[in-house]
Amino acid sequence: MTDWHPTPRDLTRQSLFATLTNEECERMLKLVLAVECSEGDTILQQDDTSQNLWIVVQGKFTVVRRPRPGRADGPVVLANIEAGDTFGEMSFYHPAPHSASVIAATPGRLLRLARADYDLLVEEGDRAAYKLARNTILSLADRLRRMDDWVVELLHDSEHTPDVNQLRDALSGDWVL
Repeated sequence: MTDWHPTPRDLTRQSLFATLTNEECERMLKLVLAVECSEGDTILQQDDTSQNLWIVVQGKFTVVRRPRPGRADGPVVLANIEAGDTFGEMSFYHPAPHSASVIAATPGRLLRLARADYDLLVEEGDRAAYKLARNTILSLADRLRRMDDWVVELLHDSEHTPDVNQLRDALSGDWVL
């Protein structure tokens, strides 16, 4: 592929940046890194640590999770993502190892925002940082809502219904409602 230099239009096409002004997009272009990848490239590796927010501009990617050690079954495909989608949010906002790997299913173009650059926006009181956080929260809330629906369907349709109390404890942890 040829060199790629993202434009403000590349940003505004992404839901994560859709609410940013032109000026904010111009500032973001100075912070994001344009990344081109080939089919089969691993963008994120499960259990590795990094704090980057990734935005898919072009291409298709597969989110894969390996089972816990000792399990005989192989990796599970959690999602297929494409242009407009984001990934890496959990580790970006909460420093912890990646819960899954992301692998390029096709050649692609990505934007990468490093946490250190985001933190500079926050320190400066830049509204773009708050808009990114809000848009990420909306995206994650939508994803969580879909997961809730899927879990309920799985519980009702499964021959081997898991212990609902155990599942609830695993999902809620120490929540106090």
